Amino acid sequence: MPIAFFHASKDLKISKKQCERMLEDWATAASVGKEYCTINVVENIMQVGANYKLMVKLYLPSLWEENNVREIQRFLFQSIYDQLEIEKEDIFIMTSIIQSGHVMDKGKLEIW
Repeated sequence: MPIAFFHASKDLKISKKQCERMLEDWATAASVGKEYCTINVVENIMQVGANYKLMVKLYLPSLWEENNVREIQRFLFQSIYDQLEIEKEDIFIMTSIIQSGHVMDKGKLEIW
């Protein structure tokens, strides 16, 4: 279940329709059912230092090989780039791998 938290700059307005398109594109390219993927959008209150219009925290289960993780990152990047039409230099994605047993979903411990 890939989960992406988008931290968007105040001047980057992301519509629900754009999110739905990104989710569809990303899930299709990654061969994951879109019902298993989530995109959350949060507007940054403040950002100092290195400046990005969109910073993404991507959480992936430890199910995939390293090359699959890289592909999923690339698919997400491409979907963001295509749908939001922002410069590549304005997109930052960092990925965390979540181990089996480290997720509670709807009161159920997820084991894979």
